[in-house]
Parts: sequence; C-alpha cells; structure tokens
Amino acid sequence: MDGLRPAFADVELKACAKFGRPRSVYVAPGPMELLDPYLLLERPEIVAKAQRSLRRRHRELFVIQRLEADGTRVRGVLNGLTITRTIKNMKPDLRRLAVLETGDGQRVSQSTARKHDQKLTEGITRLRRRLKDNRLERQRLQDEVDGAATVIAAPLAENAALRERLGNRSAVVISLGRTQAARE
Repeated sequence: MDGLRPAFADVELKACAKFGRPRSVYVAPGPMELLDPYLLLERPEIVAKAQRSLRRRHRELFVIQRLEADGTRVRGVLNGLTITRTIKNMKPDLRRLAVLETGDGQRVSQSTARKHDQKLTEGITRLRRRLKDNRLERQRLQDEVDGAATVIAAPLAENAALRERLGNRSAVVISLGRTQAARE
C-alpha cells in the first residue's frame, strides 16, 4: 500500500442496511489493499466502456457533482433537481442510480448495485432459456420413449395372442365319429 489509503475502514450505513437500522461495516485491511490496484488497473477500462451508456441515460441517473471532504454527504442532480443527501441515509434505489461527475464531462461510476441487478437479470434470462431448452429436450425424449413403448408393445400383444391361441388349441378335444375315424 502506498500510504495514502488507511489500512482499514469503518463505513456507516443506515437506509440500505438490514431493516434500515444503523450499522457500522468494518472493511478489513485485505480488501482495502486491493482498492489501489483495482482503481489503477481495472477501473479506467470499465469506466471507458460505460461512458456512452451513462451519457445516454444521464437524465434518469443521480449525477453526483460534489462529495463532502469528510465523505458523509453528496450533492447532485436527480430528475433536474439539485439535492443533497447523507450517504448513510441514501436508500438502495437512489444508490443504484448514483454516478460521480468527475468534472471533465465523464461520469465515473454507475452504482455496483445497478450492475449487480443487470447481472442478475442476465442470469435469469439465461436460466429461463435453459429451462425452455430443457423442456423441449424432455418432450423430445418423452416422444422417443412413447414410440419405443409402442414398438415393444405390438410384438408383446402378438405373442400373448399366439400363446393364448396355442394354449386353447391343446385344450380342445375334437371327437371324431366312427365313420370319420375309419376313413382316416
């Protein structure tokens, strides 16, 4: 770590915490150390890819223009109105729409909650597609089983009929008259 970031952090949450109750979240040194490489290496590429989408949707986003020095309050534009919010009291729906204006016309970040929602939606779509494909495959296999059962059932029925006929033939006694017996 370069000494600019503290070894750990305590983040105060309220509105997005469980049951909306105030909570202090401890961020351990390990994750804190991973922030610098992420911000330097991966984040710029992610931000660059998101720019067009963020510009197109800026009217429906909460564009944060100012972050207080102590990091507890933000001021930005939402639906054309300038609003100020305490970060810990921001509802999840508002956090999901939050992006930070960097001053050079670029919007730095879309909320990770929104990205998470998009990933979940994509995952659900994939699962629905797989379910549909699996149902079609199950129906195809069921049709094959039904066809095989029909093919197997026909010879079984014929065998049963032949056995019955053969069994009935040996049990039938035909009496021959004396005149017929003599001729034979």
